[in-house]
Amino acid sequence: MKKAYLGALTGIRAVAAYMVFFHHFNPCKNSTGTIGLFLERVCEQWHVGVTIFFVLSGLLISLRYFDSIELTRNWAGRYMRNRLARIYPLYFLLSAVTIFFAATCPDLGLMPEWQTFSNPERGMLTFLNLSFLRGFFSSFKFSGISQGWSLTVEESFYLIAPFLLIGIKYRKQLIWLYAPALIMAGLLLTKIFAPLNLFGFFGSDTFLFNYTFFGRSTEFIIGIALGLLVKKELLANHHADGFKWTLAGVTWIAGSILVLVFLDSPNDFDNGLINPLSIAINNALLPVGIAMLFYGLIFERTLIQKMLESRLMDALGKSSYAFYLVHLGIFSLLLDKYLTESIVVKFVFLNGLAFLLYKLVEHPMHKKLAWR
Repeated sequence: MKKAYLGALTGIRAVAAYMVFFHHFNPCKNSTGTIGLFLERVCEQWHVGVTIFFVLSGLLISLRYFDSIELTRNWAGRYMRNRLARIYPLYFLLSAVTIFFAATCPDLGLMPEWQTFSNPERGMLTFLNLSFLRGFFSSFKFSGISQGWSLTVEESFYLIAPFLLIGIKYRKQLIWLYAPALIMAGLLLTKIFAPLNLFGFFGSDTFLFNYTFFGRSTEFIIGIALGLLVKKELLANHHADGFKWTLAGVTWIAGSILVLVFLDSPNDFDNGLINPLSIAINNALLPVGIAMLFYGLIFERTLIQKMLESRLMDALGKSSYAFYLVHLGIFSLLLDKYLTESIVVKFVFLNGLAFLLYKLVEHPMHKKLAWR
């Protein structure tokens, strides 16, 4: 199947990144009145932008690799090289910058562990950050580029995805067993390692379901299932009439966010969602609505689709990974310290920086390193 460029899905990446930004920099913070407090709590739940990214990853990996997958050394090497070329160069550069400032400018408050650790421990922390492994440790998940914990989840998925796709290729019904099996594997790892207190390595069930691939595997599996459906529909040159799937998806997502608002009391999300029902909604129910929305964005000609396919949203979507990496951390702190704490200025400035990083670093390095 010829690879189709699904422009609206590029635009939705920007929307997801901006949701995470406004979760961290809540424009309704400290609001007064019933409406203001309600809007503040709604923005608190916009961490669901990460769920959008995870479902999208499952969809795109399924679309790109299902037909070509081979469990051979040559294919595996090409696959992993392409995946790393996509995300690692920019992550490495920004992580190195973050570690440098943490070591030389302690007053900025970056990586507080750095100030208390010995040199061997700092070496370990540097290695964990540069290798994506820190996301397996609850004590280190927010060190370095704090939002980068999600890249540990992504990389775990990239490693496991070929085996998942091979299994589906030979028996499609296996897809319904993947999420329960992966969750059970995660619970077993937590049972084994949590009592050992290894800096929080699989340190708790709450950590498992908020910050690891095993706990959040349902989001990726739903994306894979959608990818198989979309592949079939694209082959049939299918186009849906109206906007029912787009509307259903938006309504489902909005409803899920509202339920999360009423289930969880405001908190700083250091430990993620606490309520078991909230975790189930975020990890399993919400992704169904996201899949509906994606299906509508691919096949239904709507105003939302046209907006997300616009040149502006395409550019913002392509630079959304860079924006996601820079919206918290050294650049945000420097803006606060030397320029302004204005959310609007920060949003505009960081978008400009992200676009430059995409054009000058991310895209050129991807082209140079990817195996075509």
